[in-house]
Amino acid sequence: MDNKVREALIALKTFTSKLFIPFFISSGTLLGWLRQCGVIPYTSDLDTATWATYASPQLIDKFIHNDVVLRLNELDFRVDLFFTYKEGSNYTFTGHIPRDKAYFRYIYPNFTLCSAELLGLKVLVPCNPVDVISAEYGPDWYIPKANWSYCESPYNMSPRMNWTDSQTG
Repeated sequence: MDNKVREALIALKTFTSKLFIPFFISSGTLLGWLRQCGVIPYTSDLDTATWATYASPQLIDKFIHNDVVLRLNELDFRVDLFFTYKEGSNYTFTGHIPRDKAYFRYIYPNFTLCSAELLGLKVLVPCNPVDVISAEYGPDWYIPKANWSYCESPYNMSPRMNWTDSQTG
């Protein structure tokens, strides 16, 4: 698993550096970095985020359609890039469950970014990782959970909202 995550990090770093977009590890990837000093062995993706100010139609198009240089599809490994918004004294990003036509927000405490190392690569992480991880995974974040679900388990998840077919245009 470490090799897949490392390859995905290198591909994402190459992609985002060409667009001058910083990103940081988040959610399960951040949890693995903090709790296990590496990657959670049974992880299914690479969780990353960037500031919403970097969101653009060009970035989204290149990310979804995989720029020729990026080739994330060849990795056979999902990479999540969440756009992070400042809301009052907190940060938020949106998760979604397409099959249910549902979306929700994850709410995090304020943070700045610090440099760290994951799998021999420089990455950015929240400077207060315990606060950020505790917000999402609760006070016992250091205990692995067998049945964690991104759409049911987070402590920092807002109520679900739904969209209609007419809203998807």
